[in-house]
Amino acid sequence: MTTESSAAPRDVVLRVDGLSKRYGQFAAIKNVSFAVHKSTVHAFIGPNGAGKTTLFHCITGILRPTSGSITLNGSEITHLQANLRSRMGLGRSFQITSIFPALSVFENVRLAAQARSWLRAFDFLSDVSRLHKSSSKTEELLVKLNLQGSSGDIAGTLSHGQQRRLEVAMALAGDPSILLLDEPTAGMGVDDIEHMAQLIRSLAAEITVVLVEHNIPLILSVSDVVTVMNYGEVLTQGPPSMVTADEKVRERYLGAA
Repeated sequence: MTTESSAAPRDVVLRVDGLSKRYGQFAAIKNVSFAVHKSTVHAFIGPNGAGKTTLFHCITGILRPTSGSITLNGSEITHLQANLRSRMGLGRSFQITSIFPALSVFENVRLAAQARSWLRAFDFLSDVSRLHKSSSKTEELLVKLNLQGSSGDIAGTLSHGQQRRLEVAMALAGDPSILLLDEPTAGMGVDDIEHMAQLIRSLAAEITVVLVEHNIPLILSVSDVVTVMNYGEVLTQGPPSMVTADEKVRERYLGAA
């Protein structure tokens, strides 16, 4: 387990300092600070309205924070556009599945892999070696996400769980150093949730994973660090065992029992 005090600065992939987002007098998030370390799973939990999704939107560039700073791999990204953050190694999946439903599974991932070339993403006349590389990357990711058997299927016909895995494959196609997952198990059945848990554990061996999730058993089984948010603020953060033993967390979120 890596801690803030013991890790060298180079081990910090994502750092957020004093981040706030206000709408007039209402503060969606207030003075939020944390550090995410390399090759860990860092989870955010809290009741609805705690500010978790607003925080994710600020980190990924969908929203502009009112104050505070965000640093990715040692570079400040607080005011960068979302596409530039992606090019710097930040990948994400969305709370609502975001895929191309009319394209095949293979085409969805290949387009995401081609987008790694940015301006040449949709240049279908690009050289054969470039397309071959994108196709090889696609095949590798479909195996990793256990979607190789559905490669030719139209994405819109997949089950919800498969679509969530497809979205993760598309995010990984950009070779991110950190992957943000927004409620990855929302709407999933029991079997799909277990598959996603296994996927998250395997991903953490290669990249850093940050997730927002309401499934507490999942969080406790996959996370290295848990940050608990309440009314836009950090209530506490630390290893899962410490967080679940915290009286404030048990009272306000997990339940006193």
